[in-house]
Amino acid sequence: MKFRRQTREDLSVNLTPLIDVVFLLLIFFMVSTTFTRETQLSVDLPEATGLQRDEVDRQVEILIDEQGQYRVNGRPLLDTRLRTLQAAMYEVSQGDTTLPLVISADAQAAHQAVVRAMDAAGQMGFSRLSIASIQPAREGSPLLGKLALTVEQAWQRPPRALLLLLPLEGLFAGFAGLRRLAYRRAWLASEHPGPRVIVLGNLTVGGSGKTPAVIALADALSARGFAVAVVSRGYGGAHREVTRVGADSDPAVVGDEALLIARRTGAPVYVGRDRAAAARAAAREGPDIVISDDGLQHYALQRDLEIVTVDAEAGFGNRHLLPVGPLREPLARLAASDFLLCRGGRDPRSATRFEPAGFRRLGGDEWREPTRPGFGPRVHALAAIARPARFFDTLRALGLDPVEHPRPDHAPLDLERIADREAHALVMTEKDAVKWRGVDHPNAWVLEMRTVFPAGFVDALCRRLSPREAAA
Repeated sequence: MKFRRQTREDLSVNLTPLIDVVFLLLIFFMVSTTFTRETQLSVDLPEATGLQRDEVDRQVEILIDEQGQYRVNGRPLLDTRLRTLQAAMYEVSQGDTTLPLVISADAQAAHQAVVRAMDAAGQMGFSRLSIASIQPAREGSPLLGKLALTVEQAWQRPPRALLLLLPLEGLFAGFAGLRRLAYRRAWLASEHPGPRVIVLGNLTVGGSGKTPAVIALADALSARGFAVAVVSRGYGGAHREVTRVGADSDPAVVGDEALLIARRTGAPVYVGRDRAAAARAAAREGPDIVISDDGLQHYALQRDLEIVTVDAEAGFGNRHLLPVGPLREPLARLAASDFLLCRGGRDPRSATRFEPAGFRRLGGDEWREPTRPGFGPRVHALAAIARPARFFDTLRALGLDPVEHPRPDHAPLDLERIADREAHALVMTEKDAVKWRGVDHPNAWVLEMRTVFPAGFVDALCRRLSPREAAA
């Protein structure tokens, strides 16, 4: 997609963040009144008592998340009925009710979900019961954390409960279309930094594998002889202005994803809320190509090529626009993009795979093959990413038995909350590893992943880049 080159004005007013906040608040109030139907019981949960290490491998663990959903020894249950929970507990314990039973409930979980688990344990005859209230590390307020989890689930279903917001969806669609038209007609200022620009983003809210795709694309283009720079929003970082990211940058300042890109690629990386200003700064380093990590809707940055990423499992949700669905723009917007990368898809033209490359010892260079890690099978698994369940499933596919420790996306590490954390190896994602700040653990590992693009994708992209169509 091409935009006309125009000098950027110094003064401009961007109402997009304000509109985003208004939509988020509307969604929260709708979800709170629609999904909270049961009377809440008042139950104070005690802190869990530590188990002996020789008991950890033989215990029943029930994890209750914010939504009252259960996981029994890492396996999610399809529903929350008492008999379903008891069947899972029996399968794990093989009928041995003398095993320790640990119930860990999110502090925001409905109390009746905890009571139901306690009833299941009592009816089955479990006597060694420990209960803990988990205070998860959150970025931002608990209100926004609850909002994100609940709305994401609602967006994956037909929008019955969200039908009242259809007028707002119409308003959002009109605003998004008008905004895009304003940039195309140059009513709003946009600029091109000079080097060729590739924007890699998505149409939906949430993770779709953009950052690992950016890393793989930067490496592939560098291998073809292109000098590459990367710009990013730096989400989760406290930076106020455009900032260059170095290998030793503080993730609390520049964001964990930007720091991961800088370390993995060695390319110049700049973060900034104004993507065009960040690209302008990156262009001073003389790259042939600037890759924008996300920013598909950031039309102030003119681009030469667009790559849209999508997660095959989540897809486009209920295919509605915000706030009824997860779409930032209509699906028709795909026709204006140049390439589609579908994480976990089956179409050979777009299917993109993320495969385990191996385990690297945290803070060192020791490397182990993914199928022969030399530890486990029981491991503590830490993931502060958009879809932590995907990471846990990957570990299971490698033959490991993860004790799951999910965190909100971009949340800081908090190993103190992991009971008996030194009893097993600790495995985390690459994005979490960049936030490591000397927290002591004798057996911590990072699962590094590799991105496999569709056959011929990089060749086709390079053909589109050369010769370059000059911006008017």
